[in-house]
Amino acid sequence: MKKILIVVFCFLSLFSKGQVYQSMPQYGYAAHRMSFDSTLQIPTFCGVPTLKSNVLKFGAIAFDSCNNRFYFYNPKTAVWDTIKGGSGGGGGSTDTTSLSNRINLKLNISDTSAMLSKYLRIVDTTNKFVTSVTKLNDSTIRVIKNTTTTDITLTPSQTVTNATRLITTVYNKSGATITKGSVIYIDGAHSSNLPSIALAIANGESTSAYTYGLVETDITNNSSGTVIQVGAITNLNLPTNTYTDGQTLYLSPTVAGGYTTTKPLAPYHYVAIGTVTKAHPVTGTIQISIRNGFQLDELSDVKIALIPLDSTILQFSRVDSLWHDVDPTTAMGNRFVKISDSSAMLSKYLRKTDTSTLSTRINLKVNISDTASMLTPYSRKFAAAYTMNANNTNAAANESTQTFRDSAQKAYTGTIVWTGTTAPSGATNHSYRWEQVGKLVTLRITLIYATAGSSLSLVTCTLPSDCPTPEIPTGSTANGSFLYEGSGTLATGITTAGMGTVIAGGISELKINAGGTGYEINIYRAATSGYITARATIQYFAQ
Repeated sequence: MKKILIVVFCFLSLFSKGQVYQSMPQYGYAAHRMSFDSTLQIPTFCGVPTLKSNVLKFGAIAFDSCNNRFYFYNPKTAVWDTIKGGSGGGGGSTDTTSLSNRINLKLNISDTSAMLSKYLRIVDTTNKFVTSVTKLNDSTIRVIKNTTTTDITLTPSQTVTNATRLITTVYNKSGATITKGSVIYIDGAHSSNLPSIALAIANGESTSAYTYGLVETDITNNSSGTVIQVGAITNLNLPTNTYTDGQTLYLSPTVAGGYTTTKPLAPYHYVAIGTVTKAHPVTGTIQISIRNGFQLDELSDVKIALIPLDSTILQFSRVDSLWHDVDPTTAMGNRFVKISDSSAMLSKYLRKTDTSTLSTRINLKVNISDTASMLTPYSRKFAAAYTMNANNTNAAANESTQTFRDSAQKAYTGTIVWTGTTAPSGATNHSYRWEQVGKLVTLRITLIYATAGSSLSLVTCTLPSDCPTPEIPTGSTANGSFLYEGSGTLATGITTAGMGTVIAGGISELKINAGGTGYEINIYRAATSGYITARATIQYFAQ
């Protein structure tokens, strides 16, 4: 660093004459000594004989070591001024402040409180200085002064009148990264005053009813990010072999955070996510517009229990103009036939009187004046479908409820095992049908192949799974026991009528299988042959 020399003048003898230069080799400069007049004033000339004028032509400074004063010579005014301030380096006033006092005007740890009026001090008092300022979100900053925390919400200077997207800053504390494009719902809050999010899925009310938006970019765990509620989200993987422009997307009922082009049906929940505006594997775009479907109990004109009873019906009431969940019996009241009606109720419904007059025929409608004698020619209200009314007396018939079931013809797909050298093969046309009246079950099985086998004597097939369970006769509970016998045939060919040569004498039997795990049917004949088809009919009692 270059050191600046301060030229120091001191009082000399009033009678000093001439000019003497004082050597200052340590600075590489020399300063001349000056003579003062009888009034001890610094002269306005330098006394250098070689100068054309005794007036200084340049600025200079001088230090009075006796009075501790600095002076500055202004060549424009030819006046020495004390250095205190003012235009041009001097104000013409006398500064009485000593140099040591001026030096002490610096900032000092020992300064008193009075110094604060002029200077900043490093000594703090309680809560006078801000220790930190942090950003909580896009509109809030947090200021901490010592132990005092203040959150400041910034208000925009103007109101936004339109926007292309509606977004929200959220927090991910789910434990894993939530990727771009994932569908989310709000599941709580975070200490940062941000809402926390979780992946939405349409298999439950709690995870679908409050579907909120799609994640704009990946949000790592324990981090904040942006969710788009309304507007476009771009640069998605929407391949054209799966998506098309204009398709509606729905919240997936099987993939958490996913969407599907298939509209979910009950028991899944309906939530429309938005519309595909660009199908593309890299730059795919969705216009987001969340539309959550309603459940029946969420409609404003439906008043039902949170969990209605089984078999209740929805009935409208003009009393309060609402729909209610009502027991069927209560809903029908006295206007319909129901199981709890007594015989006296029949007078309202069934009549037997018939005459030739039109007015009388009109009265054949259900009438409140009908009597119980109407029961004779008509079925009673207790009768179920397929009920038989019969007896062997001359008394009025009383119905008894009996089971009647008809399975219709179906393709047989059970396990088939042939005993012999080679089983039939090729295309098959297997079928079965069963019917139940009361406890009696009649089963028919037909097995047809394209190519006959060889040296066969027996075919075993499992009882169709939808057949009623057989009643086991007393003493026939062991594994492999025969339960019921039926007719059966094995044929060696097929004609246009459906059967070829029939080997007479075949039988069929229903038995418990060897493992005791189910039932099977045997169709067999002692003699062996190249059979191509088998048929059996067996009757048995159901449990």
